[in-house]
Amino acid sequence: MKKSRMVFEILAAVVAVAAVVGLWFYWDSRLDKTVQVARKWEKQALQAQSESKQLRAELGLAENKTKNIEKELVDSQTQAKKLEIELNDSRFKLENVQAESKKFQAELNNSQIELANLQKELSRSQAELADSQKKLQASEVEGKELRTNLQSSQEQAALFKKELVDSRTQVEKLQGEIRNLQAEMDKGRPKESARVSIPAAAIVKKGGGFEHASIGQLRKHFTKFGYVGPPDAKAIKKWVEEKAEQIAVLCGYIDFVTRQEIRIKGKGNDVAFVLKAKDDGAVQVEVYYASRPGIFGLVQTIKLAESFSASRLKEKQPFEYVFTPKKK
Repeated sequence: MKKSRMVFEILAAVVAVAAVVGLWFYWDSRLDKTVQVARKWEKQALQAQSESKQLRAELGLAENKTKNIEKELVDSQTQAKKLEIELNDSRFKLENVQAESKKFQAELNNSQIELANLQKELSRSQAELADSQKKLQASEVEGKELRTNLQSSQEQAALFKKELVDSRTQVEKLQGEIRNLQAEMDKGRPKESARVSIPAAAIVKKGGGFEHASIGQLRKHFTKFGYVGPPDAKAIKKWVEEKAEQIAVLCGYIDFVTRQEIRIKGKGNDVAFVLKAKDDGAVQVEVYYASRPGIFGLVQTIKLAESFSASRLKEKQPFEYVFTPKKK
């Protein structure tokens, strides 16, 4: 009994040892698997950690890029606002420049008109200068002839000097006769006043008349006699001619109905028509006559009629005559 019990205990012990060994091998295999899984998980965790770090780094870069983009966006918005302000300023300046350009264009047009008028005046002045040069050349030729004649006259004067000394009595007699003739010639002529200054444009030249003298004065002082039109030579010329004819009718040198005219006798340079503009805008005409060259005396002062219908042909002076135009 004891022996079988020992065997039983031994068997039980062997079984227990076998069980322990089996358990040990079982748990050892399980432990290896667990270690492998743990290592695998550790490796995955390390890999995930590495990827996380990489993602964090990329996220940091992305955040930096985002911040930079936001900053650039803010800068772009600020720059856009500045550009918008500059654009508005540029538009305002452009509008001012356009306004100034229009103003300058208008001034340029006026300047061109004035330049055209000045060119016309210059052309006319050049033509007058050419005529004056021709007259000067002719005067020089005449002067040479006069000098030649003067020398000849001086020689003749020397020859006749002795005869003139003997003829003093005859000369005195002739002077008395000349004075008598001069007195007779002065009858009916205007009384000479103190020497007056007559405008050159007012003196009637050979073949001229009242309107010629008026045109010369009106052209020189057109604003003084009421011109208010544009500063255009063509317009001024037209106004001057019409104004001269109006004055001629209103002061009686042209008949408004019959068109008869009062014209001037003689070779010219001895009658002058001086136009006077009063403060109230009225115009009157002063008529002068020179009984001797260069010495003019006032003959008549003419006030203009109030209208063409009220105007009449004036009474003629001894140096004037009536011209009747032929009927068409």
